[in-house]
Amino acid sequence: MSVAGGVVSVSWDAVVEEEGLITYELRYQLAGAAQGKVQTLENTAAQLELADGIYTVQVRALNYGRGGSWSPAQQVTVDTVAPESPASATATGGEAAADIRWQSVADA
Repeated sequence: MSVAGGVVSVSWDAVVEEEGLITYELRYQLAGAAQGKVQTLENTAAQLELADGIYTVQVRALNYGRGGSWSPAQQVTVDTVAPESPASATATGGEAAADIRWQSVADA
């Protein structure tokens, strides 16, 4: 699973069955939300455009409409807000070195 901006890319290994059509359900839920969302897919990858927050993501295979067990939950954080710039930067130079200091930034 990877995150770029607000897009979470999810992929998993295919389930091999001798008979029957295999589809997948992808479930994702924002932490603290009463209910998550489920997508039905025919392939083994998806891209989810999500708002900032912490999500749990799970997948399961379906055969003839019957679902298997959900995969273990994986957690992903979407954070599209850049941190603030460091403040109060100072630099003191010498002959062969420089000392640069700044104040830390919250959420960096």
